[in-house]
Amino acid sequence: MTRRINELSERTDDRLAELRNIRELLADYEGAEGYDLLLKSADRMYTKLSELSEEIKSGNGDA
Repeated sequence: MTRRINELSERTDDRLAELRNIRELLADYEGAEGYDLLLKSADRMYTKLSELSEEIKSGNGDA
């Protein structure tokens, strides 16, 4: 079970890094049509995934 938790933790960390990269890319298009919606969506996904990551890590005794 611990192995599975570690795998999930690594995968969520990878996805969080990808979302940070997306947010950085979006900065290049600030002011473009749809920018605000995309930024809100990326932020929402990041927040939810961060919460999930913390739950996974606390279940493993890491947090």
